Amino acid sequence: MIETDLLSLLKNYPAISDIVGERIYPMYLPQGLRTAAIVYQQIGSPTEYSCDGPELIDYRFQITCWSPTSVVTSRLAAAVKRCFDNAGFANEGILAVRIENMGDVPYTGEVESAVRYGKFVDVVISYRE
Repeated sequence: MIETDLLSLLKNYPAISDIVGERIYPMYLPQGLRTAAIVYQQIGSPTEYSCDGPELIDYRFQITCWSPTSVVTSRLAAAVKRCFDNAGFANEGILAVRIENMGDVPYTGEVESAVRYGKFVDVVISYRE
């Protein structure tokens, strides 16, 4: 299953686990969390079909890195990028990974009251079910 493989990839990459430990969450950051964490969400999955059914699914995920400081957030986003750049896939379902986009999460409130900084990494994982 793609979500299990994605979590395994992120949790087992030392540069990520050194910063966030086990704090990797689907969809939403837990309310009140003030330490570094990652949130992931699936934002698309176009499928290629053949006469035999689905051939390949390109799952698009947004991995968002959060922390109380911009420096740690930047380090975490860089670690996520390296994780995907250097991924050796033990799971036969994952065929390839590519980074689509990276950037800052826009902040809409007062800069002085920011309690965390965010950076996103959009990845496409080519996966065979």
